[in-house]
Amino acid sequence: MGPGLTPLARLSRRVAARSDATAEPAPVVEAARRRALAGWKPRRLRTSHGSRGVALLAAAACALAVLFAGWRHGARSDLTYSVGSEGVPHEIGAWIAASGDTVPIRFSEGTLLVLVPGSRARVTRADADGADVLLERGAFRANVVHRSASTRWRIDAGPFEIDVVGTSFEALWDPDADVLEVRMTEGRVRVHGPLLEAGRELGVGERLRVSVAERRMEVAAASAETVEARPAAATPEDAKADASAAPSAPAASSAPAASTRDVAAGHGEPPPPAWQNLEAQRLHRAAMDAVDREGFDAVAARSSTSELLVLADAARHSGDPQRARQALLLARSRGARGRAAFLLGKIAADNLGDRSEAMRWFSTYLAEEPGGGYAEQAQGRLIELRRASGDLAGAREAAEAYLKRYPRGAYASLAAVTIEP
Repeated sequence: MGPGLTPLARLSRRVAARSDATAEPAPVVEAARRRALAGWKPRRLRTSHGSRGVALLAAAACALAVLFAGWRHGARSDLTYSVGSEGVPHEIGAWIAASGDTVPIRFSEGTLLVLVPGSRARVTRADADGADVLLERGAFRANVVHRSASTRWRIDAGPFEIDVVGTSFEALWDPDADVLEVRMTEGRVRVHGPLLEAGRELGVGERLRVSVAERRMEVAAASAETVEARPAAATPEDAKADASAAPSAPAASSAPAASTRDVAAGHGEPPPPAWQNLEAQRLHRAAMDAVDREGFDAVAARSSTSELLVLADAARHSGDPQRARQALLLARSRGARGRAAFLLGKIAADNLGDRSEAMRWFSTYLAEEPGGGYAEQAQGRLIELRRASGDLAGAREAAEAYLKRYPRGAYASLAAVTIEP
């Protein structure tokens, strides 16, 4: 221990060394204290206060040592996470997109999320107890580690919240159709949101589907293929193979059959399917190819307002934000409100890098649909954009409005930081 150390220093080191060899904080600190005291024989101190001074010093030493040992074991570091097969470290709030392949998101305590192609998400909170994940669109499979009684994970998807302790499940959010699906493999989750006013708890083998647009909620037993337990991917190669483990985006059916009119006319070969039919099957690129054969401007000019919104979705999902914007603006000129404004804001912010236009459209959406399904995202994006633009007063105003309505929302951490002086 070192002959030059004081009794207090020797006692502190003894307790720390004892407690470092253990795993559970509370009982270990007490055991360390008892062992250290049992093996420590205090020397008589040269002090004018005599034995009373020795006793007081020993008591103080014990208190300091126990606090020190408790601090060493009680502190837990915040979670970190990496993205992709290469395990690249990621920052809180950065978008994660899965384009042509599944994308694993690995957390330092063992939790694994696997995004399926076509999905987009980001981690908005990560601390010692868990994390919050915002699923903007698409689907993922989650294996959440239950590390302690304080474990707390939350998944935000549109207007829905999924509260998780430790479990395996699949979640799918389709913002275009306003549909949420949750399929349980093990454990339990509680889902809050539209049509789930009191929250809905789901257990093993249950599947929840909520359609906001149709105002319909249903809970049923999930299929065996859906809920079959699969081990979490432990390596990048496993994560690739986990594509089948994650819920897939709505699958395309086989090529559409010829219509009754075509068959009756006796056509040997059916004509290429209409772009609307292809988009309904989520064949976005094929739908846009069909539009291009007719001419985008010509298709847009004769489309109804609802068809223009579908056309905008086909263009967005096939990677053509400019034409998506063109279709949305035309739909707006014909009376489309709400969601069209939100999508124009997203395109401006995420694809065109035009913050001013993005802020204008998100504000328009909030004015038109203050209680709509995208209101939380629109308000949160306003905080981000105003901060990035240097408008700190406007960012604080947006943050205060956000926290007033969504104190536990996906952007709550950003809002709180924004308000701090």
